[in-house]
Amino acid sequence: MSDAAKAMGTTECGVHTHATTADGEPSTTGSEGRLHAESLLQQRARSLENEIVHRKEIEAALRESLAREQALREQAERHVHCADMFAGMLGHDLRNPLGTITMGANFISRLDPDEKTARAATRIMNSAERMAKMIDQLLDFTRIRAAGGLKLNRVRVDLGHVCERVKEEIEAGNPACRITLKVAGNASGLWDCDRLLQVFSNLVGNAVSHGTGGVEVTIEADGSDASDVIASVRNAGAIADEVLPVIFDPFRGGARRHNTNGLGLGLFITRQIVLAHGGAISVTSNKAAGTAIDVRLPRSPPVAADIETIAV
Repeated sequence: MSDAAKAMGTTECGVHTHATTADGEPSTTGSEGRLHAESLLQQRARSLENEIVHRKEIEAALRESLAREQALREQAERHVHCADMFAGMLGHDLRNPLGTITMGANFISRLDPDEKTARAATRIMNSAERMAKMIDQLLDFTRIRAAGGLKLNRVRVDLGHVCERVKEEIEAGNPACRITLKVAGNASGLWDCDRLLQVFSNLVGNAVSHGTGGVEVTIEADGSDASDVIASVRNAGAIADEVLPVIFDPFRGGARRHNTNGLGLGLFITRQIVLAHGGAISVTSNKAAGTAIDVRLPRSPPVAADIETIAV
């Protein structure tokens, strides 16, 4: 063995040399080391290739799932739109025959009929009035869902006058009820008069119908704040704890009482009207203090124009 070979740690075999360690063991720093490194690289490459294929399969599955979900969502939206359109057309189409029924009952009641016929005509008119309210609620519900909200006809309105009118109308229909109205400060603002009549007719009507019998209902309108008017409707009696979180939801409760005058949409529509005015509505209820529904109405929309004052 040459001195150079000894110094390099190799042995000569003809024209070939083999690398060895200091102990004379074969070394992997030569071709075998390169083969080992190449083998590791190939293993890593195959592992990466398998991972890439797996990820592509997952991405394809996710795209397919998202496409199915999108298709189902679009189909559901089309079904909901068709249902809303049907409800709207049904509500409009029911008004004509309902008007005919009401006119016929009124005609009968004017003919000086006997007591039995008069009672029948009164029942027909009362039922027609209930049905008219249901149709109005159905149409409002359709407008809210299909048109994205209710349109308002803002005029200068005194909320105290609105509440006084509601009080008189409900007392006329419920002679035994007691309603107290308290107004403080300037309770006027730019609001939709008819819609506010709808709001407070519903709130006060509910208070009279569902509150503790024989206990007065209180309406308060506080106009002491410069930017908002706060109105409250209070009555004795408590709302069930499980109902409070969903009290403004549509069709809440499922099974409705037989003496209902609507479709379970009254408070939902009431809230939507308040929200359309930029306001807020909340309810608190317990056995000790009773039930209070508070309505906050900004006096003006974001950009207010000069609008005529009307009497209600």
